[in-house]
Amino acid sequence: RQLFVGGKLIRLNQEERDILYSYARGFHDVVPEIALLAKEGVGLVTDNIFRIYSGLVGKNSDNTAKLYASMKKVKESVNDKFGRSNRYYYINPGKIEDQSVTPENLQEQLVSGFSSRGGIITAIGAFDNTGENQATSELRKRAYKICKKLSKLDSIEILLQSKVPALGRYDVIVK
Repeated sequence: RQLFVGGKLIRLNQEERDILYSYARGFHDVVPEIALLAKEGVGLVTDNIFRIYSGLVGKNSDNTAKLYASMKKVKESVNDKFGRSNRYYYINPGKIEDQSVTPENLQEQLVSGFSSRGGIITAIGAFDNTGENQATSELRKRAYKICKKLSKLDSIEILLQSKVPALGRYDVIVK
């Protein structure tokens, strides 16, 4: 019923309140979906990378332990970015970056595993797992639906900005 922009109360008419309510409701619906999708997607990717890599070099390799630690840090970084407090979900500001997991050291760990021919055959076999293909397909479908919702929310944001000029400088959904 009230909107503060830059510390100032903005009086809204009924149409503007309805648009603002629709916008807020959209975020309440989509943020938990984004958080869950991000966590599940990163979990699926990191687990697959680790599983394939450990098939290449064996589970008791030093490099496997390093890769596991790297994948764990990536998951933790995503969990910190997309959080949950009681019944509320949130997206923390900033980028998802972990300085200890760099493309160079990840690539180094992966390349060292691909030196084993027997391991490569094991890795190729690991790609043919219908359960994971179904999980990936399901994640893609969910991501597509979320993107559609975000696109609709972006349209509502643009409409809200046109009705409430004070919101013009705030662009929450960036394509």
